[in-house]
Amino acid sequence: MARAYSIYEAKAKLSELLRVVKSGKEVVVSERGQPVAKIIPFKVEAGFKERWKQLCSAGMIVEASERPHFKEGNSDQEKTTGALSRFLRERD
Repeated sequence: MARAYSIYEAKAKLSELLRVVKSGKEVVVSERGQPVAKIIPFKVEAGFKERWKQLCSAGMIVEASERPHFKEGNSDQEKTTGALSRFLRERD
């Protein structure tokens, strides 16, 4: 159950409130007996690699595969290594 504090108590005991929240509990701040705010523990988001794995396993994203790139207008469809190589070749 969340602990309840009035606005006056919350201002006076902010450090105590934060200790309670750090321990994983919720705190409700009220004004004249009516709840006006809830302070909850901050959930640390997963890092990029962990989130990437979660999205892949959920099927929300699919990792790119190594596909050959083809030059336009080339009749024998010469394979190239990628956009950077094409750009550098066409630039010269």
